[in-house]
Amino acid sequence: MGPPDGSGAGVDFIETECEDERFLPLIQAEASQIDDSLWLGSEDNVRDLVFLKVANITRIVTIMPYAVDPTDCGHLSEALKSWYAENVEALFLEALDTPTALLFEHVERAVAFVAEATTAGRRVIVHCGRGISRSATLVIAVLMVRDGLSYRDAFDAAAAKRACVYPNVGFQLQLCLFETLGRSSDRVRDALAAGEFDISAEIAVSVARTLDNVEDLVEALFEDAALAGDGERWMDFGFFIQNCREYLGHVDVGLPLELLARADDVARRLRNLDRVFAGAGVDVAVRVGRVLSVWYDHQLRVSTADGALPRVDPNYASLLDGPGARSAGRAKRRRT
Repeated sequence: MGPPDGSGAGVDFIETECEDERFLPLIQAEASQIDDSLWLGSEDNVRDLVFLKVANITRIVTIMPYAVDPTDCGHLSEALKSWYAENVEALFLEALDTPTALLFEHVERAVAFVAEATTAGRRVIVHCGRGISRSATLVIAVLMVRDGLSYRDAFDAAAAKRACVYPNVGFQLQLCLFETLGRSSDRVRDALAAGEFDISAEIAVSVARTLDNVEDLVEALFEDAALAGDGERWMDFGFFIQNCREYLGHVDVGLPLELLARADDVARRLRNLDRVFAGAGVDVAVRVGRVLSVWYDHQLRVSTADGALPRVDPNYASLLDGPGARSAGRAKRRRT
């Protein structure tokens, strides 16, 4: 088995170890059936040929840094190997789980592959290392195109079947762009060619908007103390901040240093809320502040190290001013 999802070459993902600072659901061992023809899962799921055969899955989409050959395990029977060779077709898409990686070409190929397979009555599983980010991004895109769903509704539909679904923030922004441009791959390519979409700058905008919303909620708390008991209002921020901590914690995306200083200030305010208020919402807010502080420390180090990338333009105008713009990084989760 290769590296876990998000690790790629071991540099893309930092898992939060402290359970008290975790908001994103843990990995799921079993593959998840999204609908009758579409599954979402991990590398381990695809290596389980008994599962594939019993579920009648004969098409595989792999999005990872390396291709997966489920028959390379020595303990498999020759009958299973023969079944795989005679019945299964695989599409390999090479990609790291890095927020600045552009997946548009992969999205287009995956959507076409799944559509062709399901039209022919085949079942498809889309997988990456853990079935959380890269493969979830492709499945959400399939639902957006095939079923005409918005990004938010497609996210919810996938998360309702697989609780650990959560693309990294860069992939979420790309799905929002896909929605904003009418789910048109041609329009996406045109926008990229024209330099209208800068993923690093879009991430900076998303972070800034999230900090805006956090500060608004803190101010509202001082106006309405009843909000101190509402933990759900803070959980979406927890998802986003943990996503930043785990994916951007050691990846330099050129965030403006002024933005990082603001994140540090917001983190301090959140950590101190329990000095004034008490309640389930405040407990979650304090946890969000701790994770935000950890991310700030990591991000500041990589942003100021020798060889750091140039900082993105703080005046960048986001292309995401359509209906999906403000859902990036803050997609609400449907509990299962």
